[in-house]
Amino acid sequence: MTLIGTFFVTSSSGSGSDTMTLTIIPSPPVPPTVDAGADAETPTGQDMALNGTAADSDASIASMDWAISPSTGCAILQQIVTGLGTANANASVTIQCATEGYYTLTLTAQDTQGQQAADAAVVHAMQPVSGLVNIRSRWLHSLAL
Repeated sequence: MTLIGTFFVTSSSGSGSDTMTLTIIPSPPVPPTVDAGADAETPTGQDMALNGTAADSDASIASMDWAISPSTGCAILQQIVTGLGTANANASVTIQCATEGYYTLTLTAQDTQGQQAADAAVVHAMQPVSGLVNIRSRWLHSLAL
């Protein structure tokens, strides 16, 4: 933005004027800060939720979206986003993995200035270990006798 102005000065020795041009350079837009949450583990075949956040210092959060990779073996069941249109927003995702493995969940946020940022959490899906529960139960039962 450029401003042009004429300045008048009056003193005891006289008066005068001068024209001055002032150019204001706005600071560049800042992308949002995104946090997808901590890495996690989940048993296969069970729902699991992750919670992420986005914050912006010079704009509002316009959108948030979760993506999963690889997309086979684990599926996004539900996404819930709250706080869009404000400087701080939250996004939760519920997933279920049918196949053991490591899955990357990436949370991407975009602000009202078009700036975008992302963060990822890794989920390790594994078969439930039900045998340990039975061993522990038998051990506890034997202590009670």
